[in-house]
Amino acid sequence: MQKSVKTLSRRIPKGEAGFSLFELLIALAIIGILAAIAYPSYQHHLAKTRRKHAEIILTDTAAKLEHYKTEHNSYLGATLENIKAKKANGYTIKITQLEDDYFLLEAIPNKTMEHNTNCSIIKSDNLHHHTYC
Repeated sequence: MQKSVKTLSRRIPKGEAGFSLFELLIALAIIGILAAIAYPSYQHHLAKTRRKHAEIILTDTAAKLEHYKTEHNSYLGATLENIKAKKANGYTIKITQLEDDYFLLEAIPNKTMEHNTNCSIIKSDNLHHHTYC
């Protein structure tokens, strides 16, 4: 075992055994700059994806409400629980208006999404009026 260590030490000249502290600091600075450039873009992409997912959930929930009306002849009595509505990541889905022949759904951004989006609330109703961003 000692012989292999001596052989290894003969192959690498003294002073050239690795990276200097300065070289490591430069590499770390470059990685930090690249991360600082990429992170906002990543956050924007996440916000767009979550917003699109909330739009899809609103459309799905609207279809489930239409199915509820077909069975009960009214939207009254429908809740997100009894129509088995899905949850949207980054948004809270609510039925804000519910009448015999009208509903209004809203996707309200959670605290994590408020600063990442250009629009605040996404809306959809039974008349197919959508407020998407």
